[in-house]
Amino acid sequence: MRPKVIAVDLDGVVLEYDGWRGHNNFGKVKEGAKEALAEFKKRGWVVVIWTTRGRVDKVEKYLREQGVPFDYINENPYGPPDSSRKIHADVYIDDKAVRFRDWEQARSEVIRILEAKE
Repeated sequence: MRPKVIAVDLDGVVLEYDGWRGHNNFGKVKEGAKEALAEFKKRGWVVVIWTTRGRVDKVEKYLREQGVPFDYINENPYGPPDSSRKIHADVYIDDKAVRFRDWEQARSEVIRILEAKE
């Protein structure tokens, strides 16, 4: 049986983030992140860090130095074979997510979020 998988965004969720400053620049670990991820792992769930950063080696080194618990970065060996790069997960935690219920709700929420940034 496949374990439960949680895909967690790195910047803005696990780490503080105020814009891209290069591959060697990381924000501080957000309060509660280590504890929450440790609890997920204690429950037997797989924690996948999901990031658009291209230098996974640097991400892994930084997270290990900070004591952030995780299982994988940008990969899930429990996903369906021959699947795309998108991480197959039971739950996604992301700071830019819009939870989909139906298209009317999604459309309204996207418009509200993006217009607030103008």
